[in-house]
Amino acid sequence: MKAKRILSLALAAALVLSSLVIVPDEAGAAKKVSLSKKSATLKVGGSVKIKVKNGNKKAKVTWKVSDKAVLKIAKKSTKGNKAYATVKGLAAGTAKLTASYKLARKTKKYSCKIVVSDDSANQGTNTGTTTTAPTGTTAPNGTATKAPEGSAAPTAAATDKPATATRTPRPSATPSPTPVPDPDLEIAKNYATIDIDGTVEAAWDFVDFVDVDKWAAESGGTARQTTNAKAKFLWDDSNVYVLVTADDGSVDVSGSDDAKKDSVELYFDQYNTKVDYEKGKVLRYRQVIEEGKAGAAVADSSKWDGAAIKSAVKRTGSGYAVEFAIPLDKDKGAKEGNFCGIEIQINDCTGGSRNGIITLFSTPDSPAADNSPSKSATVFGDCKYMVKRVTKVITLDLKDDSLRNMEKPAQFVGNESYDTMNTECSFDDVNGKIICKTANNVFLIFPEGRQVLNTEKAKVQIKGTYSGENGFRVWMCDTRSGVSDDAATSSNQVTFLPDDITAATDGEGKFTIEAELTSEPTTSASWSEKFPDTPHDGNSNALMIKASSWNGMLEDLVIESVVVTVEDPILNTP
Repeated sequence: MKAKRILSLALAAALVLSSLVIVPDEAGAAKKVSLSKKSATLKVGGSVKIKVKNGNKKAKVTWKVSDKAVLKIAKKSTKGNKAYATVKGLAAGTAKLTASYKLARKTKKYSCKIVVSDDSANQGTNTGTTTTAPTGTTAPNGTATKAPEGSAAPTAAATDKPATATRTPRPSATPSPTPVPDPDLEIAKNYATIDIDGTVEAAWDFVDFVDVDKWAAESGGTARQTTNAKAKFLWDDSNVYVLVTADDGSVDVSGSDDAKKDSVELYFDQYNTKVDYEKGKVLRYRQVIEEGKAGAAVADSSKWDGAAIKSAVKRTGSGYAVEFAIPLDKDKGAKEGNFCGIEIQINDCTGGSRNGIITLFSTPDSPAADNSPSKSATVFGDCKYMVKRVTKVITLDLKDDSLRNMEKPAQFVGNESYDTMNTECSFDDVNGKIICKTANNVFLIFPEGRQVLNTEKAKVQIKGTYSGENGFRVWMCDTRSGVSDDAATSSNQVTFLPDDITAATDGEGKFTIEAELTSEPTTSASWSEKFPDTPHDGNSNALMIKASSWNGMLEDLVIESVVVTVEDPILNTP
């Protein structure tokens, strides 16, 4: 009897414990789940991005606004570790954005109070508030500024309506910096050839798929047919490339117009300006899932003023693949670190009618809603051009005579006093040191044909000793036009004055200095004279160490080691 009672108590305790679900993110010493802001202010037409911090990837987040007349959700993600909502102000007032965070069987709600103001009648006047630069932006003086956690610009009164107090005009307003968005997607640079034919080349293996999974049903539509939709993106100096694949065992192209046929629509804002379609450089382009049929810009809303888009579709065993190539502005093009705006929309159709749409970034209320990509470029994803890189270290071989040059500079030819002084320049074979003395320049070639490519940054570290009075300069160059002073200068220069060298010198009298050099096309006369019909490609293959002035002396400079570190691009060429 006693044993049964003990067993009953144990089972009861187990049931109690099993009903207690501990959210891992908030248990023990783990960081607590929270929103990136507890309150925020914005103007009518403006937007703010609220993120879930410290979320679990297994959690699901549901977003909701308390007053849809004041706020609307333009974009959102429901995945716990990437959850966010971008809300747009519609009218003056106050509304609450709520995130319902569900993990296992437990749901917890987090909210952010958002005040929307409409001061269009007071443009150019002082609001009397202190504004904090958005996270990730750069202040006018170039200093990175981060908004305080959970903070917002103060309002004139704690009411649901914006303040209407009299304001004093500002004599000379300082322009606010343009906010740099958090990227919704990073697009890797492509170095391979991609043929736009609907065939998925090996070059696409360079990047991962992202899910196209946000569903908005059409009123009166039937069940969704298209599943497992995914997309990949690449860029080069001429194009942005897009690949979309999807499963659909019953592709329907029987509709009376292309919008009612299974199709993929590509939306592209070349400079991420968020402007309306009619202002140009914003594209809406549709490819129907019908092999051999060309895609086309959607004429009723697209005023794309760029070159013609290329697209192609190919049916697969389970569905289809669509490829796009978007020509970029020839003068500006894409550039690492810059942004473009992109959205993908899949039109899912059956029996000549559209069941709904599937999007990548935005979450429209319906295919025809104001927050659908067909109505507004503001809901496109903020996509950043990036380059996949790997760190490589080039240790210059000071002992190799073929990679070291200390020829007499041209300006000293015929100068007998220089000839006498320059005899003190030598290489210390025993200790592996370059003893420069009065030499005007030391020229070090990278080993094994190594190069620093155009626009790449190289960190140069030089160790040695110095006891001169003038300092020295370093830069990168290209030996194809010659060596010594004939080398084509193909980077910026960094000068180290005696005070700089002293500050970098340790107690044993040895300095360690570093310079950041960027390889770039040369304007050197030596290059244009030898290669008049071939513009320089911007690559560098050597380092020059030179006196601080054109006809100066290096004096007592001893170089013990030189190391060049480069973030090399990873190429996806065959």
